[in-house]
Amino acid sequence: MNDSTLSQKLIEVLVDSSSLILLYKAHLLPALCSHYRPVIASEVFREVTQNNKPGADECYRRIRDKEIIVLPHITKPLHPDLKAHTTMGAGELKTLHHALSGTASFIIIDDLQAIRYCIRKNIPFINALLVPRILALAGAVPYARSHHDFATLCKTGHYSSGIIKKANILGSEELRQFFPF
Repeated sequence: MNDSTLSQKLIEVLVDSSSLILLYKAHLLPALCSHYRPVIASEVFREVTQNNKPGADECYRRIRDKEIIVLPHITKPLHPDLKAHTTMGAGELKTLHHALSGTASFIIIDDLQAIRYCIRKNIPFINALLVPRILALAGAVPYARSHHDFATLCKTGHYSSGIIKKANILGSEELRQFFPF
């Protein structure tokens, strides 16, 4: 299967820097790249690769191998709704800008302000914590692996007990829109 065939079959998903780093730390980038086409804003690329952050080398490799796509730098002004959100980082702002432009099917994002913005603007999103659960419910990975990966993300991420509880009870119907196939 060539690159263009592969990219046509995978659902494009925008990923923010904190989520990308969490997925790397939980050893979930291979699964993410196998079942989705991760797309990142150029600002996310800079945030993830600057100062030798965890996962920088793997990100470089996956970008080189066209498993992760870096979007060109946005030269036009931010969407007007985003201009008021000056406390969000450049990665979150540009990821949301791309989402509003219809760049991907949904966002994987873990920033609370960005999540609140997604809710207000009806932008489909999940946090990194849901990736192993979604892959298991879709039949893409075994449930035992999903439980292990979920536990790893719970330890690695800064998730509240309420977020963890909600992630545990979401079922196939609520998460079907995020299935890779």
